[in-house]
Amino acid sequence: MVNNINALGGKVFVCGVIGIDDMGRKILELLDKDGINSKGIIISKEHQTILKTRIIAHSQQIVRVDREIIKEINGDTQDQILRYVKSSIDKID
Repeated sequence: MVNNINALGGKVFVCGVIGIDDMGRKILELLDKDGINSKGIIISKEHQTILKTRIIAHSQQIVRVDREIIKEINGDTQDQILRYVKSSIDKID
């Protein structure tokens, strides 16, 4: 979705939590490559970045496998997310 909005010329505000891992670094690299601001991405040593694998057959998705550890976001991380959203909300249509 982020790439679609960006490709259409929309200003994108991304917010979420990633881990200190290869998938998290890949997300940041891809956002940077596409010129998408990643200031709303919180890097947490307490979390693992979710990995979603889609199984495709005959051009149709059959199943998606999600590898994630569901863990509550701590208060500091919640505060960082809220600060980012509050600082960005006036810039969003």
